Amino acid sequence: MATAHFQNFNSLLEVLRGQVLSQYQPVEEDAALKALEAMQVQEEDYFCQVTHRTWDTILHAIREAHKNDTDSAPDGSNGMKLIRDAKKALAVPGSYLDVFTALMCTQLQIRYEKLSEQERTVLKNVMKKTPAYKDSPLSRMKRR
Repeated sequence: MATAHFQNFNSLLEVLRGQVLSQYQPVEEDAALKALEAMQVQEEDYFCQVTHRTWDTILHAIREAHKNDTDSAPDGSNGMKLIRDAKKALAVPGSYLDVFTALMCTQLQIRYEKLSEQERTVLKNVMKKTPAYKDSPLSRMKRR
């Protein structure tokens, strides 16, 4: 049924286009002629568009239903989270080792401010040994 409608519509447009060509002998870039040509709808293109919209709806529903699954990636940028965590760590009083340790704790989801002074000291001694700190400019800088 749909195929017959597409064929009829496109045939009518082709007849109109032929009439314009025979009566007016328009130039190649005639706007009305281009409009008649653009109005023709290819059946395959139409059904691809309809199918595409249906698939988009289904995929969106699946994504919404599973966005909190453990194997789904969280929304948001990890880079932006790291920047926020670094800014928060920079507010920690003390040396750059304190800042580095606070940042590592945040990345490991450990609340640095809840650690005892002894735990912080032990953790800082461990952090001094990591290549990430030893090779960083932070290890050679003094904080004001």
